[in-house]
Amino acid sequence: MPFKDVLYVQSGTKILHFLKGTDLKRLEPPRIAAVQGAVLNVVIEGQTTAAADNGMDVAAESDKIAAEDKTTFPRPKDVVQSAKRLPEPDTDTDMDPASSSKRSKVDSPTSPDTPTLQETKAPLPPSSSTPAVLLSFAPSSTTDMNPQDPKLQVALGNMYERGDGIEQDYSMAVSWFRKAAEQGDMIGQRSLGVMYDYGLGVLEDRLEAMRWYLKAAKQGDLRARYLVGSLFYDGEGGIQQDYAQAMTWFYSAAVRGDLDAQYNVGRLFYSGQGVSQDYSKAIVWFHMAAEQEHPRAQRRIGHMHNHGQGTRRDKFTAKEWYERAAINGDVQALVAIANMYCDGDCCPQDYAKAMGFYLKAADRGYAHAQYNIGRLYYVGSGVQQDYHKAKEWWFKAADQGHMKAQSSLGDMFATGRGAPLDYTEAKGWFMKAAEQGHVHSQCNLGIFYEKGMGGVPVDHVKAVKWYLKAAEQNNAVAQFRIARSYAEGLGGVVQSYIKAVEWYMKAADQGIEVAREELNRLKGIGVDVPGLEQYCSTPALR
Repeated sequence: MPFKDVLYVQSGTKILHFLKGTDLKRLEPPRIAAVQGAVLNVVIEGQTTAAADNGMDVAAESDKIAAEDKTTFPRPKDVVQSAKRLPEPDTDTDMDPASSSKRSKVDSPTSPDTPTLQETKAPLPPSSSTPAVLLSFAPSSTTDMNPQDPKLQVALGNMYERGDGIEQDYSMAVSWFRKAAEQGDMIGQRSLGVMYDYGLGVLEDRLEAMRWYLKAAKQGDLRARYLVGSLFYDGEGGIQQDYAQAMTWFYSAAVRGDLDAQYNVGRLFYSGQGVSQDYSKAIVWFHMAAEQEHPRAQRRIGHMHNHGQGTRRDKFTAKEWYERAAINGDVQALVAIANMYCDGDCCPQDYAKAMGFYLKAADRGYAHAQYNIGRLYYVGSGVQQDYHKAKEWWFKAADQGHMKAQSSLGDMFATGRGAPLDYTEAKGWFMKAAEQGHVHSQCNLGIFYEKGMGGVPVDHVKAVKWYLKAAEQNNAVAQFRIARSYAEGLGGVVQSYIKAVEWYMKAADQGIEVAREELNRLKGIGVDVPGLEQYCSTPALR
């Protein structure tokens, strides 16, 4: 059953797979196997838009913006820069890390549509501006390899950028890309934009990168449209962060077949950035990329099935998608599968198998896998308990900034379990984790400053600062300690029995018995706050 100009076909809540040929590429025109008696929902390009919330024709708006001059984009003095990223997910999940939105240098200029030099028969005459490696290429005449040919210029730029058969030289790559770009070659324009985007051979300049991406996008370069969207998403280097604009550009490339753009349209629908959050639309876009073997999209579909987002919860289907993503090289999918074996989700609990998947991810440098291996060694699950190996793996993860690994090392040095007792070393690791928002480490830092441990003098002001950060993240111990600070007027806070009662109540709600005792004491000295009576009349939790 063939379809033309189709985005996807749906039967009920299920996305139907398009048929593929022996080369594993989707057949054109797209077609599905016959489904007897099914009512199909066919979505045609142009009939569904990412900006349906405001009725905008996203593809048309994209073309309109691309046609505008670069002067319509904000200048640095007019812009308050924002380095805001996607919120970092709990690293116990299988979602993307914070930096996942960042464009990879390999996205461009090394794209499938980049021209490459083909070997021919006669040598190229020497030229002062032509690398010696090209002497091995053989055009049938000198006109067949014209140095002014933009395709040749892009190919030369690629050779210098990659160090392909010649010494890598980003400055020379920029020079050749610029020659092509100034002749209007869209791949040269996009490639030059990448060099400015990443500061390769030139000073990093996001506005200049945007200018060249737009020139390429105006000519229809899909990768350039995707990269324009990425710049708007990141909001760095003088470009105002704008999720709606990012969606516009991602969608413009996505409906024309760019896989990364399709994936990112799904991400924005998933997170509700630039559009209203819509899990059902997110999973549709993830499916479009996943069916063409986009590993991150496959893992995202697994996550959505795992948690029942935009589809029914189905751990078995989730595991299947994780496995597809893992086969295609997604390291987070390996961790997701390992987590399933640890938890016994849709498969027998098997720590040894979990360890195997963690090791595959850890060997590729994935910090969260390294942290989890450390945990298994620390508690002796699936392996013989070994504090030394736990510490080794936590060091690997901590050196990459993994805050839970940093906190775990702090615990080791603070308790002397698996490491020499060393409060100064412990305080250093707690500080690294606390500055990233790790609540347990924030509370521990408060204790260190309150008691003058780890080579720091007693400092109630700093203690209160860290207790408050942890208490606001619902840490019960920190809530109790900040309550005591208010009750006694410690750490530079003005004594306030009312605030003390509020924090003691929060701690008591989480089972801190001594908080109830303090509430009884405050009531006994005449403190009267609404709701206090119920805590005083209720026996302490056991």
